[in-house]
Amino acid sequence: MRTLPVLAISMLLGACGATRYTPNADRPFEPIPEFTSTNQVTLRNAEPSTEEVDTGHWLVDRNAWTKVAIEIAARELKQRGMTVVDGAPKVLDMAIVTCTTESGWVKITTQVVMRVKTGDGYEATYTGVNSSAMAANVRRQVDGAMMRVVVEMLKDPKIVAWLTH
Repeated sequence: MRTLPVLAISMLLGACGATRYTPNADRPFEPIPEFTSTNQVTLRNAEPSTEEVDTGHWLVDRNAWTKVAIEIAARELKQRGMTVVDGAPKVLDMAIVTCTTESGWVKITTQVVMRVKTGDGYEATYTGVNSSAMAANVRRQVDGAMMRVVVEMLKDPKIVAWLTH
């Protein structure tokens, strides 16, 4: 009879710890204003640290998460006619700054913040937010926030103008 309370407490404590997860880049992309370009661009990971940061819900390796954002951006830019290669005349530095997940009674919300700097000095920070019901697949919800931070970057008219000219 005493094992039931001990088991319940153990399960609750285990659910509160941070979990290792690196988002998946395969999430379908949301619509953005269309553009095309035949330019070449280098997408560079500007987050040097591979240390895992405990964000309360996730252990986040910001370097690995930035690689996922780069993979998503590369896929989308290639679909718009661009060539993504090392050593291109245009360089876009990308870095995931933070990732937070907040759990409420009914929904879980993840926010991913990314800093981006173009080769000509334009710098901006973008936020991708995704929420889901408590019973939803939380990892897919994080994947959605990662996709949305890239969407926000590619909706920025200054980024698009820089990429296309």
